Amino acid sequence: MKTQLAKLGILDERHTYVSITPDDLSPEERSKFVRLDIDPNSVTWNRVLDVCDWHLRRVRVGEGPNEMIQPRGTLKGETSREQHSRIRGFDISVVSEVMTVLAMSTSLRDLRDKLGSMVVAYSRSGDAITVDDLGVSGAMTALMKDAVMPNFMQTVE
Repeated sequence: MKTQLAKLGILDERHTYVSITPDDLSPEERSKFVRLDIDPNSVTWNRVLDVCDWHLRRVRVGEGPNEMIQPRGTLKGETSREQHSRIRGFDISVVSEVMTVLAMSTSLRDLRDKLGSMVVAYSRSGDAITVDDLGVSGAMTALMKDAVMPNFMQTVE
């Protein structure tokens, strides 16, 4: 998470190897670090399927009777809830950004760096939210580590 601390201006190059605990951060820095404040309408990643169906590129989700959310600013326990429908879509897995990064990466470190720099959404203030900000670039790399190995067709060539 040191990359996120550096991105937020909390950690600079001098403190790269310093161990930091949450107690070392001020309340403002802690809030800035743990709250990404993602704008739900700005999510750039679509769901991915391994089915080539053009009709699924743009769909409305959240129309069911159980897809209700509590509006921001209302107190817990209040009965006012609103429908959480939105326009989303599906991409084909072989043309997703993750697969493109996999094809272009040269090593596991390179794969992790490229996955970590992908923008997944924007905050309400307009700042880009990356995979590193979510703290999942290591997990994504672990899932993709075997896919970096050349396949049979590549080794024959």
